[in-house]
Amino acid sequence: MASSAHSVTTKTVTSKADGIKIYAEAIGDPSKQAIVYIHGNSTSSGVWDYQFFDEELLKHFYQIRFDLRGHGLSETPDVESESPFDNDKQGSDVAAVLEGFSVTKPIFVGWSYGALIPGDYVSVHGFDNVKGIVVVDGLTGPPPDVHKFFTGGPYPGFTDNGDATKMHQAYGLFIRALTYQPLPREWQLKLRGMLTETATATRQWIFKRKKNWGPYMEGASKAVPKLVIFGKQDGMNSLDYIDYIKTKWEPSLLTVSLIDDAGHASFLEKPKEFNTALLQWAAKVAQA
Repeated sequence: MASSAHSVTTKTVTSKADGIKIYAEAIGDPSKQAIVYIHGNSTSSGVWDYQFFDEELLKHFYQIRFDLRGHGLSETPDVESESPFDNDKQGSDVAAVLEGFSVTKPIFVGWSYGALIPGDYVSVHGFDNVKGIVVVDGLTGPPPDVHKFFTGGPYPGFTDNGDATKMHQAYGLFIRALTYQPLPREWQLKLRGMLTETATATRQWIFKRKKNWGPYMEGASKAVPKLVIFGKQDGMNSLDYIDYIKTKWEPSLLTVSLIDDAGHASFLEKPKEFNTALLQWAAKVAQA
């Protein structure tokens, strides 16, 4: 998959909130509009290979991806500390990545849990430095509003490391639930490795973390273009969420793209269709 002729620049940046080290990569021409890819719960930036190395996207965009704190090659914070995954910490992580690569006004592309992270950034740094936001099979908004749209799971053992057998089974169930059709063995093994590398305590914090949705839902919704991409057969989040977000986001700033025969990880299952939808929308936003 890593077949691009472009060289990859890697950096480890420091979050100003608490000193956590965040691993990040960039590829392409820094003079072009930047896209920043944000992965989901218990995975890593490697899930974006089909987008990160795509030659057509690289013709138009400077591409950046990074591992969230507690994931991949980024450091895991002390889970005994106060609020190690709250919006101020994760917003600071994003800011460190942008500063590390000298990026302004990026387009954020966030998948599943990763769709929450641009909201973290906005809650701390505002939305003036955001060109656009892409929500990929994710739910953005206050938990009381959006929790009803989560239809996946449960996966016994996913947040409990007391029983290795149950944890192993939970990983298999989680990976199977990501797509409409089973992924190739290569990707199943990659995802299982990512899940294994993520501390159980990180998953526990992700599900109970505090978050300020005000600046995102009440401010960015009136100023920042947004693309929502969902697989039509998403087995984790209900497509009814799209009707909800249409009532919250300025209609002229909202675009919805549905990908047929694709589940929760539409960018993995149907990368050609996903990349086309992303490219067409992002090219227009970049020129605005």
